[in-house]
Amino acid sequence: MSIKTIFTLIFLFIKLQVFSQDASTIPDTSILLDIKKGKALLEDCSGSFYKNQVDSFWTPNKEQYRNIFLHFNKSNAGTMSLNNYVIQYIGIVINSKRYIYLNAFHKSELENAISVNEDLELKPVVVCGGGNYFWRGLFDISKNEFTHININAPK
Repeated sequence: MSIKTIFTLIFLFIKLQVFSQDASTIPDTSILLDIKKGKALLEDCSGSFYKNQVDSFWTPNKEQYRNIFLHFNKSNAGTMSLNNYVIQYIGIVINSKRYIYLNAFHKSELENAISVNEDLELKPVVVCGGGNYFWRGLFDISKNEFTHININAPK
């Protein structure tokens, strides 16, 4: 492992410490994706379903983001432990309605994601396959519920 990778990992873990409340439902690593890079998040295998539906991107505030995790257990994916994932997120607008889009990958994949993408705030992690190590979700902020959670296919 290179010195650059070690420092990047240390920096990322320090920077990404968020929300000390209820550690069982709120992940300790989250990355707000730069809205200028939002379209890249919707490319192949990481949200292409929404690619032609998104009108624009926006930046969610911490309260809006925290709200996702307070409601996560109500979804079918609530049996997953969010603390096992790094989550890239961004606000998207579909038909004039605001959502928060999540792109999650297992923490065991963090070093690989950094080596491939370098800056996880600017480059989304796009993976085809991998099963429940990689998933995406769409959270409706007006209804406080997930409208979609998509877990990758096994291969």
